[in-house]
Amino acid sequence: MHSWIPSVLRLTVLKSRYL
Repeated sequence: MHSWIPSVLRLTVLKSRYL
């Protein structure tokens, strides 16, 4: 299923926030 999509999106947001 697509349960990894939200994980990646969250990771990207977190990265952008900490960048």
